[in-house]
Amino acid sequence: MRAVNIRGTLTDGVAVAQPIANVEPPTTVTLKSAAAGRRIEVSTDGGTEYATPSYDTNTAATLAVALMAPATHVRFTGQAGDVWSVL
Repeated sequence: MRAVNIRGTLTDGVAVAQPIANVEPPTTVTLKSAAAGRRIEVSTDGGTEYATPSYDTNTAATLAVALMAPATHVRFTGQAGDVWSVL
């Protein structure tokens, strides 16, 4: 298993889709955001449809999702300056 460390910053309120088909599970996906409409969505069909998983909300400003199965894309929605990662 190889380590993954993909990070980015949202430049505006438009959702960003990140391809992760080559990322082997398990992996953790995070979004550091306090935005009211923040969310992480996961796709398993090449980014055609997305589902919203259950979040770990132990930290008020961070959403965290553990992916235990393969996915093709993850989509982050928040506000400008929010930081996302795939670890």
